Amino acid sequence: MKSVDASRLSARVDRFLRWFFTASPDAFVAPAPTKLPSRAVARRKGPRLQLQPSGPVRVPFKAKK
Repeated sequence: MKSVDASRLSARVDRFLRWFFTASPDAFVAPAPTKLPSRAVARRKGPRLQLQPSGPVRVPFKAKK
């Protein structure tokens, strides 16, 4: 590494350190923008569907002998 590069690097490191350590942790942070109330209307969920057979349900079984 050349001496010119070293001086540039040290200058950049110095500038970063001065910036980093002078930044106050109590600095004012802008609050997040407030959300406008939603105009969406809550809709009631429909009734749950129940299975309804279309006719009599026949269950096959074997007769005992």
